[in-house]
Amino acid sequence: MRFPRVVVVKKQASKKGAPKKASKKNAPKKATAEAGADGRFSDWKEALKAPERVEELRLDVKQLPRVTFPSTKPLPADIARLENLRKLEIKARNLGGLCEELAELEKLTSLSITNTEEAFDAESLRPLPGLKSLVELELYNVGLTSFVPLPESLESLSLRANDRLDVEAWCRELSSLPKLRSLDLAEACRAPLPASIGALGSLRSLVLSSNGYDRVPDAVLRLTKLERLDLAVNAIRELPREIGALRSLKWLALQSNAIETLEPSLGELSELEVLLLGANPLRAVPDAIIELKALRVLDLGECPLSDVPPGLTALPLEQLTIDAPAEVVAELRARMPACKIVVRTKQDAARELEGWLRFFGKR
Repeated sequence: MRFPRVVVVKKQASKKGAPKKASKKNAPKKATAEAGADGRFSDWKEALKAPERVEELRLDVKQLPRVTFPSTKPLPADIARLENLRKLEIKARNLGGLCEELAELEKLTSLSITNTEEAFDAESLRPLPGLKSLVELELYNVGLTSFVPLPESLESLSLRANDRLDVEAWCRELSSLPKLRSLDLAEACRAPLPASIGALGSLRSLVLSSNGYDRVPDAVLRLTKLERLDLAVNAIRELPREIGALRSLKWLALQSNAIETLEPSLGELSELEVLLLGANPLRAVPDAIIELKALRVLDLGECPLSDVPPGLTALPLEQLTIDAPAEVVAELRARMPACKIVVRTKQDAARELEGWLRFFGKR
């Protein structure tokens, strides 16, 4: 047990009639910003003391032993008292489901639930359709399998790390959400991506990283309104010719794949601003990249490049990450003074990984 520090103050003689000055060392410190003064709370008990002030509530797993969440029981009904709540984040392994009272939160626009020990299903998430103002929903690693009804107001949905997800059923049902713009299926779609995802014509952002794909799923190529596509950390060897049909793409992530060359049609993505190709076995900068006149950010770190074409310096790049000899980097910096050039090699990545492993090993 840690005991409070005891401070002994020596009594000093003071001049007669003169007021005693308080010791600066032992004077009470000026109170810091009041908890929840900006509407953000991270303590359940404090939130219930002033429910009308709570706009954002974050409940962390470290806090839960001190919170009255019984194991595998629904969210407490008192949540309905937070009538001005707009954002709710729950990191609770012992949360068994959502209470019906949650649907009374008419101003709730963002809900995040992560890392629950109990698998969630339609019964656990029954109040969701009643959240008529909900725009963002994250259900990270909650053991989801079958589809659960969702509010039509939803614009962003993350189902990341639900590795038993019935993706075909989900993609089929998600077509009923007319406002859905963003979908995250990272670590959740190991099986072939169903063709039904091609019906989600309103999608602007799609994340399919860490799913073990050895090719770009055909269904993705039908989503011609996509502006952001993340296919990082897969096993893709080449891009299909049809990739050039995704003319609205502004952001494309392909890091940590097995890509050796790039499809020439990539150069047809005239709106592309960010291209992430780090940690691929690329040995040369393909001509397709030189055609991307809107490109601002290019990641070629950890790529064993043997040559950098002069045309690269003509691009309006603001940041370039590259693995190249020092003299090549120096020349690039001289010819591209407005571009931030970052050197990242495989050795850098290995050292970074080793540092993280040491960090977690000490915890």
